Amino acid sequence: MGFNLMDTDDRDEKRDELADQFKRLTHEALGKDDTDSFIEVLLQRNAIIERIMEENVEVVLKEEERLLFIEMEDKILKRLEGLKEDVFEELTKISDKRRAIRTYSPKFPFPSMPAFFDKEG
Repeated sequence: MGFNLMDTDDRDEKRDELADQFKRLTHEALGKDDTDSFIEVLLQRNAIIERIMEENVEVVLKEEERLLFIEMEDKILKRLEGLKEDVFEELTKISDKRRAIRTYSPKFPFPSMPAFFDKEG
């Protein structure tokens, strides 16, 4: 059982490639103003995270990079929290409208339905 330097180099290259893709997509997501584009980039980034976890790749960051990524992750989480609040607010509005429609019973200017029909005629 020998130590193969090529395997180590390949692993380091794969680690660097995945780390670079993750960094690029993180920066790209934070630069998106449009919500749909933001979410699309985060989904692409999630695929990279899954590959990193599947392949058990250890991403090594310098202390300053680590702090920068923690800050960027915090910004992403805050933006997602804001989007979640917007969705819940919109769902509440829709729910209130549906409730109002169900409880509405028209009284004016229309008379009750039996007045429109003559039972004798």
